[in-house]
Amino acid sequence: MRRKLIIANLKMYLSTTKSILLAKKIRDTEKSHDVILAPSFTALYSVGPIVAGAGMSLSAQNMYSQDYGAYTGEISASDLKELGCKYVILGHSERRKYFKETDENVNNKIKQALKYNLTPIICVGENLRERRSGNAFKTIEGQLKTALKDISKKESLIVAYEPIWAIGTGHPEDPKDANGIHGMIKKHFLNNNDKVVYGGSVNASNYNDFLKQTNIDGLLVGGASTKIDEFSKIIN
Repeated sequence: MRRKLIIANLKMYLSTTKSILLAKKIRDTEKSHDVILAPSFTALYSVGPIVAGAGMSLSAQNMYSQDYGAYTGEISASDLKELGCKYVILGHSERRKYFKETDENVNNKIKQALKYNLTPIICVGENLRERRSGNAFKTIEGQLKTALKDISKKESLIVAYEPIWAIGTGHPEDPKDANGIHGMIKKHFLNNNDKVVYGGSVNASNYNDFLKQTNIDGLLVGGASTKIDEFSKIIN
């Protein structure tokens, strides 16, 4: 199997101390795939040096769409670059649900990320109603049309397909169905160098069913990435 991309979204599960311990354990684990670690903002400074030169890269979980200014509580792309980030997750369904982010917000953030040479990991996905009505790809198409507005296909991007109904439920998408959606995303929106990864209830029991699919370039792992024994199986 060719090397794929494994993104660990630690969300707000771990403290800085626990994120450091996890990063050190992952650093010392044999890796068959390329690993991106996305701890919370408070852990980026400490985790960055552990990740550097260890076959891993650093990602933020979010960022603001503007440069420095009076934006209390936000973080800029330039700050993330200074901390050693190469990637940033944008438009995650939890950001959309709890913080009311729109596709227009995501579009502005993508432009800002690219301005500072951060590779955006753009999250898209349908809810259960849209899935059952047969409108999964129509929903994703609408999200990406707006999110990628005025963005050149020459830019380097990662799209994370995360069906909302699968996140944290223990009921992942069927790998073959996910593979089909990944293929459509690639065909309609991306260039040959861009990647599409799957996220949504990925764990050590099912990860290989996704990785062996031809259009799935990797995984965005949530809760399972905080458990070193389980995550070690996924990356090796």
